[in-house]
Amino acid sequence: MSENSKKRLFIAIDLPHEIRQKIENAKTPFSDIKDFKPVDNKNIHITLKFLNNTGLKRIGSIKNAIEKSLENIKPFKFRVKKRLGAFPNTRKASVVFVEIDDLEKNIEKIFKNLEDNLQKLNVKKEKRKFIPHATIARIKKKNNIL
Repeated sequence: MSENSKKRLFIAIDLPHEIRQKIENAKTPFSDIKDFKPVDNKNIHITLKFLNNTGLKRIGSIKNAIEKSLENIKPFKFRVKKRLGAFPNTRKASVVFVEIDDLEKNIEKIFKNLEDNLQKLNVKKEKRKFIPHATIARIKKKNNIL
């Protein structure tokens, strides 16, 4: 690869097998929706930051920003909320997700730390409100999932 090579990157929290299995079970009621494309169970995660096409030479500084963002975060537990959500909303869903809840708001703290530390590397902050979630499916043509 050349020095200017890029990779499509994102920063995520991997989910334990038992949580991914619960999420897998949540997909079943939607299988009859036209153009419903479930995310493969092994690829379900909590995305913290989508970096898009990023120069490979930046990976070291991004790794340092991630490590710095986690410095004061102790191990924590989280759970899947029973309610499903959708982007942009449930009436015109193109992305179906399960919300993730951690009572101490550690996921939000990590996200905020990441935003601050990556901004120092000229990575733009996210304008949309952060919702800890795991995408379970995409729908090609926006659809009402209610």
